[in-house]
Amino acid sequence: MGDTEFLTTTEVQERYRMSRTAVIRNIREGKFKGFKVGGSWRLYADQFKEMEKAA
Repeated sequence: MGDTEFLTTTEVQERYRMSRTAVIRNIREGKFKGFKVGGSWRLYADQFKEMEKAA
């Protein structure tokens, strides 16, 4: 425990060239897994490794 990495929505937007709307839509549709801390989302970084391999 404690080794899990997280990304913010801004980090996902910048790394994967997605709009904020697209990131939030993917969270709401269950395609991206994460949780809210206050008013900000934290997304599990490991789920994006597959996206990086495909690119």
